[in-house]
Amino acid sequence: MSENMDVVSKEVVNITKNEEAIIDDIEKNNFYKILNTYRFPRKDLEVIFQSEIYTNNIQEELNIVLRKLKKEHGISITDSVLFLDEFTKVKKILIFLDGESKFILKNELSEKHGIEIETNDLYKILG
Repeated sequence: MSENMDVVSKEVVNITKNEEAIIDDIEKNNFYKILNTYRFPRKDLEVIFQSEIYTNNIQEELNIVLRKLKKEHGISITDSVLFLDEFTKVKKILIFLDGESKFILKNELSEKHGIEIETNDLYKILG
């Protein structure tokens, strides 16, 4: 009887993984649709991340848009970085992020993984 239960549970896990993959694809497509409305079509993103030279203006605009996606659409900076990794390595995307976006990403990851962020005395006074 327990052997049958194992088989059933494996089938349920496979269905869940398939559903999760479908949801991830929908979220990724939604991400790119929203980016397109902010004048960052997928083909331009590929050019931006594949080229070694980009303007500070493009970098600043994309960081603003990523923060808007978080605030207005609920798409975390973490998810944005993971979606953008199809164009380049995560390391290059992290370099592309400005200080504010990196700070948000750091807080998202610390909250998700339950890691306390160490703060210095100045941050304690200001924060």
